[in-house]
Amino acid sequence: MERYNDVTLLRIYNVIDCISNVLTMVGEKDKVVCYAGGFYGTEKKLRKLLSEYDIDIIKIKSGRYGIYRFIPVSAPLYYLIEINNTKELTKIVKALESPIATMLYIFNKKYKKEFCDEFDFISNNSFYMKKIANKDHEYLLYGIDTDNIESSTDMMEYVSYGSKLSNKMKCFL
Repeated sequence: MERYNDVTLLRIYNVIDCISNVLTMVGEKDKVVCYAGGFYGTEKKLRKLLSEYDIDIIKIKSGRYGIYRFIPVSAPLYYLIEINNTKELTKIVKALESPIATMLYIFNKKYKKEFCDEFDFISNNSFYMKKIANKDHEYLLYGIDTDNIESSTDMMEYVSYGSKLSNKMKCFL
């Protein structure tokens, strides 16, 4: 199931809270929770900020790639992190400032290595996630775009989940 919706920032934080609470209550030990997005600031500042939470930094990459290295504009640092303490999920999302274009990935731990090896900040990772979705019918993706000109609120959410995702994990639908 996939869908796009216009949303408000309040809705985004309520959804993240709901997911965090369910993951914490249910204790989804067989799941990995990854969060990817862009951060405007230095890598040192990003690492310092992330060091305050129970996370693993999987990848950090400069948004200055290819021809963009020569264009004098601000570029984000892209990050992919694994969140080990799901109680901190909302705090982490808020600490990383405005979630300009981020994605929360929740899937079975047995696909973690494959996911991390294949993950690329530049390409559309939803294509790769479809490979996981064909194997893991309990995955959940929650995407946030707070700079979307096609939306009446300038914000959109993207939701995709597996056919066997528990009703508890669909608490925000």
